[in-house]
Amino acid sequence: MSRVLAVGALVAGVIALYVSVASGLHSEPTAAACAGHLPRNEIRYSLVSYGLHGAAGCDVRAVIVRLAGGGAIWATPHGGTFDTRVPNGREVRAGVKVLSDGSRRRFAVSQSR
Repeated sequence: MSRVLAVGALVAGVIALYVSVASGLHSEPTAAACAGHLPRNEIRYSLVSYGLHGAAGCDVRAVIVRLAGGGAIWATPHGGTFDTRVPNGREVRAGVKVLSDGSRRRFAVSQSR
């Protein structure tokens, strides 16, 4: 078992760092931290090969990824970061951030994988 420190993302000035424990082919995040200034109710994200990855302010309770053709994937931020794994062959259509007051804010996802 080895510990790996990796820069997970550089998204709009926010750096997400991950400490992972690698075991065979599987890697489990064991700690995460974010550096940089991010407003409490905002997210910064990148569309990556496996889905949507990003950093979330402390008032963001969930990120919902809407898929083309129907369906959605929910991600709960942990340590200020979130990841959604989109199944192969599916496209991300839009996103929704769920705030701590229960309100939802839709955002367009402009990049393609």
